[in-house]
Amino acid sequence: MKLVIQACQALVEEGKQPSTAMVKSYLLRSGNAVPLAQIIRGIRAYTEGQRSTNAPAEKSVEDTPVDNLGAQVCSCKEELSELAKQVKALQVEIRDLQAQVEALKSA
Repeated sequence: MKLVIQACQALVEEGKQPSTAMVKSYLLRSGNAVPLAQIIRGIRAYTEGQRSTNAPAEKSVEDTPVDNLGAQVCSCKEELSELAKQVKALQVEIRDLQAQVEALKSA
């Protein structure tokens, strides 16, 4: 898990968004073969760690001044967009893995 988190940090330093494919590629280039499930867990741990260290305690909408609601909505849209990208990447990986499983079954 530590290798995955370090890979995420290195990718962010390079200006890249850590994804399962990016982290897996980074780890393979550095000579570390890590199972996909561990990469996913590591990225989640990294992301959750980033949110908890960077984000202030969440406030309810009632506590937010009206002039800040627009910024809060934009932030939510950005987060949703990023989550949608991650879901699409995971769907592609799942399809690839299913194809590999089917190929192994028929071999």
